[in-house]
Amino acid sequence: MLPRQALSLLSRAPIAPRAAPLAAGRLRPIASRWLSSASSSATQPEKGALFSLDDYAKESSDRYKSKYAELLAKAPPKKEDPAKAAAASATPPPPKIFNRKLTDILDLDALKSLSASEIAALWAEHLAKPVEVTATPDDGDFFAPPATPTKELVQARMGGGLDPATYERLMKNASRYPHFLIPLFRKEGIELFFAQAQYNRMALTTLLEYRTRGSEAQPALVAEVFGDLINWTGGEANATPSGLGLYRVDFEPKRITLGAAQSLFASVLKAFGTPEGEQVLRRFCEAPQDFNIDEIIGKDGLFPNDIGTGGPSAE
Repeated sequence: MLPRQALSLLSRAPIAPRAAPLAAGRLRPIASRWLSSASSSATQPEKGALFSLDDYAKESSDRYKSKYAELLAKAPPKKEDPAKAAAASATPPPPKIFNRKLTDILDLDALKSLSASEIAALWAEHLAKPVEVTATPDDGDFFAPPATPTKELVQARMGGGLDPATYERLMKNASRYPHFLIPLFRKEGIELFFAQAQYNRMALTTLLEYRTRGSEAQPALVAEVFGDLINWTGGEANATPSGLGLYRVDFEPKRITLGAAQSLFASVLKAFGTPEGEQVLRRFCEAPQDFNIDEIIGKDGLFPNDIGTGGPSAE
């Protein structure tokens, strides 16, 4: 701490050539560290002594606040755009999620002459066609140059129709109970898939990958259901209108086969589209701490264990 005499001498010190004088309230950065503490220690600074930084900050703040208030008072009022005001008061749009409609894929106006069952048949036939994917051969040699990618035609999707009752129950349960475990019975054992439903879409990821990678886990199968044809009245004039729901399943052929995809989706329909499945879903989602896996794959579970009993297998 500098004595008051030193501060007084400092304030009277000659100014170096070509240097701006230290006026009151205008401190150089280097001197500001100690001048503020030295001047604040003096109870009655001499006339013309340097301000402390606190005094300077307060003076500047008050000056700029008053100037800003003066400018605001003189500024003309803003004209509010009616369109922007209406948009701001409107209900915010729903979050952008993957929630396609059948009309995003098909031109239903062009299919008015067909019944719902005929449209479902065309839908299934279209999705049964192989799709072209890029495959990179892997010979297991880490030091070998990268192989040239090739194009392959593989079965990687499927589709069909759902009766209205199954569709309605499926959508209701997927909304109420969006998570479940779906088993896949293989010859070598049981593989569990974690199902996550959102709106009309359901993704199935292996439980092992979901536990390992969490939100970054990649689904092996994605199913979508569409209700655009539930109240369909197209077809012949004398035909009885009968609606249908449609489903589409896309799967990763490098991870599961067509048979495995069919087995998984059939299990999804049983879990989310039947009364007995709804009971197990409710216990799984509402009381997970009391849930037993035997309710899914036990002898008397929703999906009895068929391994080694000659029952159906996905492989």
